[in-house]
Amino acid sequence: MIVDDLYCKLYLDANLERRPLVEMMVNIVQGDVVMNEVRSNVFDLYIKKNEFAVENSVDFIKFRFYVEAEVSQHFKGTPLEYKKNLADLIQRMLNLGFKVIPASVISASLDARPKVGHPSFNG
Repeated sequence: MIVDDLYCKLYLDANLERRPLVEMMVNIVQGDVVMNEVRSNVFDLYIKKNEFAVENSVDFIKFRFYVEAEVSQHFKGTPLEYKKNLADLIQRMLNLGFKVIPASVISASLDARPKVGHPSFNG
């Protein structure tokens, strides 16, 4: 599996501070916090505040947070299975009311892209 091809950056807007967001992500991926990152059997997630954030921005580049999602060293599945897990993660965040936009090489192949009418859809 070529790990670099599966890297994904998620722009995330949530009305939370970083710590509660990290706790929610731990619950979603059934993982743990290890040295400022969320780790699970599928993902290593690095949740960071966006220094260029603008409150209530419709421009995803200016959302409050971004999440760098990488394949966990413990993941033993195929690239397709990883993409499905990533799409499921995005869908769960959307279901919680977060605005989420994946921005990476693999984002075009994810099933959880926002649809027209969804609050995260920007056109």
